[in-house]
Amino acid sequence: MYLTALAISFASCSFLNANAQNAGVYLNDVSGYPLRIPSETDISGTPFLTKDWQLANVKLKNGKVYKNMKLKLNLLDHKFVFQGDANTIMGFTEAIESVTFDPTFLREKPMFFKDGFSGADIKPTEFLEVIILGLTQLLKKDNVTIKETKEYNSAITEKTYVTKPTYYLFKKDNTIIQLSLNKKDILSSLTDHTKEVESYINENKLNLKKEDDLMKLMSYYNS
Repeated sequence: MYLTALAISFASCSFLNANAQNAGVYLNDVSGYPLRIPSETDISGTPFLTKDWQLANVKLKNGKVYKNMKLKLNLLDHKFVFQGDANTIMGFTEAIESVTFDPTFLREKPMFFKDGFSGADIKPTEFLEVIILGLTQLLKKDNVTIKETKEYNSAITEKTYVTKPTYYLFKKDNTIIQLSLNKKDILSSLTDHTKEVESYINENKLNLKKEDDLMKLMSYYNS
């Protein structure tokens, strides 16, 4: 089997094209504009964080709060879209400060997203999930790629969207560190309490490649 991974960037892939002339459409007092999505029937999976619309609360930078909106996070540009009339996909015309997704039967805890982070490979306009708050925050950015699979002697190439997370530390001095999920790299990023952190990892037998264990470690570090 021949496998290739093709990274997508928003700049090179015009997945969502806004029609500026249609800006100013309102749904429940939310200002937005329709987005046109070209057909991607030859690619399985989804370029969004979730396939289905998810209920969320949206706080705008002007202080407005909208509750129980149906949202998706577009992983091509890490911006949010909302469901308009007749299931249309809408972009926000007003700047978003934060988004909180409600818990579901598959996810016990809410998901909290913010933008404004800058450093490593993060742009200030991209929304990242803040999975641990504190003086040192743990951030998560899901990136989407297309994996192409071609069977031997086959003329058909199958394409699939694949999502892979990257984790970061946002420190109190506003620096951002991209994490490699291994003990050595994480200890080198938490140098002010190296001995305590290493003891906690060993005593609790944490597997730092698992998100839950990484969250436990950062909760301990911030305590």
